[in-house]
Formats: sequence, structure tokens, C-alpha cells
Amino acid sequence: MPLARRKAREASGTLAVLVAVLAAAALVACEQPAGLNEPTPTVSSLMVSPQAITLLPNQVADFMAVGFTSTGDTAQMSVTWSVTSGAITDTASNGGRHYGHYKAGSDTGTFKVVATGHPGGKTADATVTVTAVPVASAVVSPAVASVPVGGAVQLTATTKDSAGNVLTGRRVTWASSNTAVATTSGSGLVTAVAAGVATITATSEGKNGMATVTVTASSGGGPITDPGIILTVPMLAKSAFLAPLYPTPFNLKVMRIVGDSGTPFTMTGGGSGTWGSDARHHYSDDQPWNADGTLLMLQNSGSPSDLVLDGNTYQVISGGCNDGGYGRWHPSLTHAYERVKAYGTELWWYDIRTCGITRRWSLPFAATGDIEMGPSRDGRFMALSNATQVFVADMDPQPPFAPYPSQRLGPVYDFSNCGAPSGCTLDFTQVSASGRYVIVHFQGDWQQVLDVDPNTLALTPRAMPAAAPRCTGTAAQGFIYDLGHPDVTLNPFDNNEDVIIGQEHCGNIGKTVNGRLMGGVVMVRLRDGAVTPLTDPSNEAYPYHISARNFDRPGWVYVAYWPSPGKRFSDELVAVKLDGSGSVERYAHTHSDSNAGGYRAEPHGVPARDGRRILWASNWMLNATGGSASITQAYVVDAR
Repeated sequence: MPLARRKAREASGTLAVLVAVLAAAALVACEQPAGLNEPTPTVSSLMVSPQAITLLPNQVADFMAVGFTSTGDTAQMSVTWSVTSGAITDTASNGGRHYGHYKAGSDTGTFKVVATGHPGGKTADATVTVTAVPVASAVVSPAVASVPVGGAVQLTATTKDSAGNVLTGRRVTWASSNTAVATTSGSGLVTAVAAGVATITATSEGKNGMATVTVTASSGGGPITDPGIILTVPMLAKSAFLAPLYPTPFNLKVMRIVGDSGTPFTMTGGGSGTWGSDARHHYSDDQPWNADGTLLMLQNSGSPSDLVLDGNTYQVISGGCNDGGYGRWHPSLTHAYERVKAYGTELWWYDIRTCGITRRWSLPFAATGDIEMGPSRDGRFMALSNATQVFVADMDPQPPFAPYPSQRLGPVYDFSNCGAPSGCTLDFTQVSASGRYVIVHFQGDWQQVLDVDPNTLALTPRAMPAAAPRCTGTAAQGFIYDLGHPDVTLNPFDNNEDVIIGQEHCGNIGKTVNGRLMGGVVMVRLRDGAVTPLTDPSNEAYPYHISARNFDRPGWVYVAYWPSPGKRFSDELVAVKLDGSGSVERYAHTHSDSNAGGYRAEPHGVPARDGRRILWASNWMLNATGGSASITQAYVVDAR
């Protein structure tokens, strides 16, 4: 074959192969995805969802970031997260979607959650508003207050959410509707300016709470002395700690002298403690003030269990000396800082300032720790007992007897066979105010009087005149008229005779006994059992407890009355004169519902030694607001 023809044929075959290859390449190119060989497209935008959200402090939420190309396709990229408050606690990616798990911080305000794409550095952010639960209501306490001109009362505002939960840390502003009557500070301290009424408003996040403050001109008078009128117990809000009230109709100063349950206090003598839900005095026949009135002893279910307060300002000075609050102040000014305490087979005097024992006696048996009514009026004699026996201790022997530390204890007397047909189960024993008698008080409220031999301290039943009224036991065994919740004193209207005064418990209220109409409060002379009714039974409420601890104001006894709506003395603290005239002084309503609060909510009213102040316990639930069945606290009415 000629060369030219052969070359032509070779060229023609090569072209065919090239065409075939190109065709094949073109076919393959048509089957591959478009842009395979193009450059990676850039990220044109980044979005975060949700773009705005409102959270509570420390609440969590999930955010998602997605990048997009210029054609709107999902971009392949990585994302990092940052925040201006709070934290991203976890991240994840899936199919071009990027997730951040966010937890808000404790601060409130507006913050950013930022997503940054990698690579071409795009950012996007979301707005997070952290806000607390909104205030739905504001409640002011006390809601009603009575303040004398020049006085002050501290109001508090409690903010709550829509479910009634208490909210803390909310800003509260205060305003008075009548600044000519009462002004208020930024903290809610209301100061009385002039007689009248002002509404005090607390505002938080647009929600208002209100209190009505009545400013009274001080009456400058004393207690109500009319025994015949019926006084209605007014509805009264519980006072704030150490904030004076002047409740109608008495208009005498009343103060709560213990703080709110669970709140701390600092002692002026050093140290701290916590108020308990039961913070009150011991009992009506236990004088809480010491002999010179500078100290006041309380029991406290918080810590410490005994508290010594300033007797006038009521500031906590120190804890007690762990006597359970059952010791008794020595009644003598010479021993004003000493308390008397029976502990097992020992009797102590100890100094409240140091808790050091100043005098000590060894006893013939383990005596009851609650030494009823304490020593005799001069602080010398004490009756100590167990369930069946009693004896007298002379704690400060005088000539012709050897002085302390000489131990002068009388012989033990067994009263288990007392002769009472109803039995001889002991309630308590007590020495009389003069120390000349011991009274054995049996369960069922009947009393046996024993003579104390002045030389040997031996005890023997004091034979009573057969004509002396009684309803239990015999005259020969020394039984006298039955009395409940009694106390002992000396009667200045009867040559300072020893007497015992208590509730009438023979069932003769409204009846005539020995020519006298018997009321609810009865006095019995220990020498001969003579009975004197001290109150008129006409529409008289029934007395609770009786106290004669007013050593420096002789001739009166103090009575707390049961709530009896529509009756004279209902829920009142009343002083009754011992001359049998029926004269009274009416000081305050106790506002205590002991049916709800139990024994510790019974007022157990007890006067200071001068008789011008009365301390009582209350759960503030009777015709009152702000009280609680589980909280019992100490109050003082002051007529000085």
C-alpha cells in the first residue's frame, strides 16, 4: 500500500479513537454531579434559632445554628459558641445543624448567645432575657397598727408570685398617704407625727400592699378601774418585735419582747442565738424579773434554751445557766443576781453572771426540780418534795442558829396518807410567803396546810376550825377551801396574814358561803382557813391563773381570765385588790387561743415586782391577725 494512502488510513483511525475517547469523556462528564470540579462555595450567611427567648435564672434552653451558601444550600462548616452571661454546657452537630445547650446565669438582664462559623468567620447571635418570676402581690405586716404620737412601728413587705410563693430580693418602695400623720422611711419604719390615720403603701414591680396606721395621742392614764363594763376584744394585728402598740380600749403600751421564730439575735454580753417558736416565761407563780428589776429570764425553744434579757430594754444579754428555766430568782436585793435551783439530791444558789455555785446543800432525797413559787418572801425558807415527802430548808439561818454554811434542814414529813377520801397524789408543795406554813397541793386542787416548827422545822398538819369552809378532807388534817392555779402572799389589809389565792374550785360560784357571795377568785387565810371572795360572780368570765409575784406592790393579786365573749374580764389581765372590795385594774387583752395552741399558749400572766408591768404568753390568734397555733411568744403591757 502506498505510504500516503497508508498514512491517511492511520490518521483516519487515530481521529476515530480520539472522537470515541472524547465522546466517552463527555458521557462520563454528563453523569457526574455538577460543580464536582468547581471551588468550594463560601458561606454567605449564618442564622441562630431561636433568635430571642426569656428564661428564669439558671434555666436551660437549646439553640441551633445553620450556615447557608449564596445559592441557599446548607453550608458545610464548623461552629463555636460564646455567651455574654451564663454558659454553653454542651454542643453537637448533625447534617449541617449545630446545637448549643445553654444555661442562664443567676443574674437578671439581657444577654447574647453567639455562634461563629468556621471558615469565608460569619457570626450570628440570639437575645436571652433572664428575668425573675414577676411579683403578683405584696403583703404588708402588720396590716393594722396603733402608734402613739412620737412612737414608731416597723412594717415589712412580703412579695409573692401568682402561686403564693414568697419571692426574695425584690425592690420595695414605701409611701404614706398622709405625711402630716405618719411618715415612712425607705425600709418601712413608720414614725407617728400627729393623731389621725394614714395608709402606708409598699410597692414592688407595680404591685401594692397596704397597712393602716392609727396615730393616737397618749392618754397618759392608767388601767381601766370600772369592774362592771364589758370590754370587747378588738381585732388586732400582731406587733413587730419590740414595736409598741397601744391597743384600745386600755391604751397602755404593749410590746412583743421576743423575735420571730428562726431569726438570729446577738447577745449584748457576747455570743449569738436563735429565737425558737416557743419563747416565753415559765409560769404565773415564777417571777421572771430579778429582785432589782434589771434582768428578765425567759425560756426559749431555740438556742440557747434559757435567755437572760435586760429587764427594761428587753435586749438579750446572755444565755442562762442551763437550769431549764425552772430555777427561781432569789427575792432579796442582797442576792439579786442569784437563782435558786433544786437538782437531784442537791439544792444550789448560783450567780447568773458566772453560773458559779454560791451556796450548796445535800438533800435527804432527790427533790422535784420545779420548786413551786420559790423561796419565802425573805428568801430564807424553801419547801422541797418528792412524790410522797416534803421537808423545809433554812437557806439563810439567823441567830440563834449558826449561819450558812451550817446546814439547817428539817425532818422529812410523809403526806402519802393525807386523809383525803379522793386520794393523796401530789401536784406540788410550796412554802408560804412568811415561811410559817407549807401547803401540800394535791391533784384535784385540794390543799393541806402544815405548820413549820420555828425551832426544828418539823412539819405537822395545822388543825383548822370546823366551821371553816372546805370541800375535801378534814379540818383536823389541815384541809382548806379548794383552789386552782393558786399563789401565796401576805395580806396587808389583814395584819400581813399568810394567804393563798386561786380559782374557786368547790363549785360555789354564784352561791353564798358563810354569808359571802362567791366569785371566781377566792382568798383563803392559812392560819384558820377563813375564805374571802375577791370578785363579783355577776357575768364574770372564768379565771385562768393567779399570780402574787408583785412583792413591791402589796395588796393586789393578778389574774388572767379565759376568753368568754360577752362577759366581764373576758381574755383580760386584771389586778384584783385583796381587801374584798371588788376593786380591780384592767390592763390588756391577751389575744391567746390556748384551745389551738395548748398549754404553752395559756397566758400565765405574771406582774413585775412593782405591779406596773405584766408579762404574758400568747399565740396571737384570738381576735387577731398574724398569729399561729405553733408559735407562742412573750408580751409585756406597761402602765408605768
